[in-house]
Amino acid sequence: MPDEIQLLRRYAETRDEKAFAALVEQTLPLVYLAALRQLDGAAHRAQDVTQTVFVELARQAQRLASRTEIIGWLYTSTHHVAAKVKRSEARRQRREEEAHIMLENTSVDSAHADWNRLRPVLDDAMHELSESSRQAILLRYFQNQPFGEIGRQLGLNEDAARMRVERALDKLHTLLARRGVTSTASALVVALTSQSAATVPAGLAASISYAALTAAPSTVGAWSMLQFMSTTKFAIGAAGMAALLLVGAAGYRLNASHGAATSADWARRQRTELAARIKSAESLARETGQNVVQLKQALADAEVTAAQDAQPKPPPWDPVAAGKQLLQRHPQVSRALDQWNDASFEFRYTAFLKARGLSDAQIQELKFLQRSFWSCSVGVDKTRFISVTPESTLPRADAAARYDALLGPDQLQAVREWERTEGARFYAHYLATGLCFTDTPLQPQQAEQLVAAISSARVTIPPAGLINAQRGENVDWDTVDLRARQILSADQLAAWQNVLSLGRARRESFLASTAVRQAKTSK
Repeated sequence: MPDEIQLLRRYAETRDEKAFAALVEQTLPLVYLAALRQLDGAAHRAQDVTQTVFVELARQAQRLASRTEIIGWLYTSTHHVAAKVKRSEARRQRREEEAHIMLENTSVDSAHADWNRLRPVLDDAMHELSESSRQAILLRYFQNQPFGEIGRQLGLNEDAARMRVERALDKLHTLLARRGVTSTASALVVALTSQSAATVPAGLAASISYAALTAAPSTVGAWSMLQFMSTTKFAIGAAGMAALLLVGAAGYRLNASHGAATSADWARRQRTELAARIKSAESLARETGQNVVQLKQALADAEVTAAQDAQPKPPPWDPVAAGKQLLQRHPQVSRALDQWNDASFEFRYTAFLKARGLSDAQIQELKFLQRSFWSCSVGVDKTRFISVTPESTLPRADAAARYDALLGPDQLQAVREWERTEGARFYAHYLATGLCFTDTPLQPQQAEQLVAAISSARVTIPPAGLINAQRGENVDWDTVDLRARQILSADQLAAWQNVLSLGRARRESFLASTAVRQAKTSK
């Protein structure tokens, strides 16, 4: 089972923060480099993506712990989060571009210059269009109607109305080009839109409506005239109101032969037309409001991004550099670690190497080289560890070359075999000690067979040409027990069970003390 899923299960079951920190340290290159590739080398965004992925991993730890591997989930999650970041970035850039284009298109001088060229020839060109094309342009650029409303009036859906307007605009552009107006289609749209937004004199609509109604034959009653007044910003005095009522009453009497239905029909048509205009105005106001909101949001996003980019980014935390700084500040730590390393080497290797015929000078040289291959992690808080490595040691490649040359192939193979069986010899030693004063002492041949049985049932990490080989502690003791029954006598087997019990007790004590330390650290 991969180490990553084991660490995730430890975190999911016991909330072991050290296990999660180790999981992050092992898988961080996979996630960060994948994010960096997908975001075109944007380091700060890749860091944000990496953080998001591991936050989601911690949140879903219980569910993901049932998987057999976690690397695939991390890679896929990185892809999804990076894609989401890219989409957000694209939307932000698109909003900024749209805002820039709108600001350019609303240039007063440019629109005014285009309109001066269009004004003398526009209406002649418009009348050369077909009725449907002319109506599409009138509704869109002269009435400011949205495409949905244009489609409703022309009996089309919104997309078809958009295409109708675009084709009509292309035809108008061609007709204007024949008259010497060769501006771009975009400039034509800007000119039409800017002029359609021009205002008419205040009160003109009311005065014209009043003049037209009073000059035309009266076909409406007093109620219709009052309705007209209520739908305009037209104000008159009391005398004017009385005059209007008299005109309405006179008109009603003169046209009584037409019946009340004529007045009702006209009023109904007026209400329908006004309702349609109000709806169109409300739709245009909504579109304008949405555009303003989008522009404001694009501006706010741009300001936030600029502020973030302007802030200096702190350098990434380097645990190796932090460890070197610790040793520089506290040289006694380095000396203590060297002493521990020498004592460990003396206990594990000195007697064996002397038996192999190595001189004291060779053994001291190997002890010095041993220091080049060790480092340890020291916790600085609940989630971060520093890597402590002595400054005075050789580079590992140089140390490994000197180590191989000093031992030679035969001695090197003997040292590796010694390391591979080192743990098993402890068990054989304990058994031999317990049987020393009995009638069935452990024979040298039995000891070698027992060491071979334990070593063959043990999962070890092969040493990479180094003295300090990493040794695993996973042993299939059931298999060892079956082999021991073939090697040992009945009395010796009883003593062997005592050795195993002692070993289990020591392991349980070690695990319990480790759990207590972790619990204290997490508080």
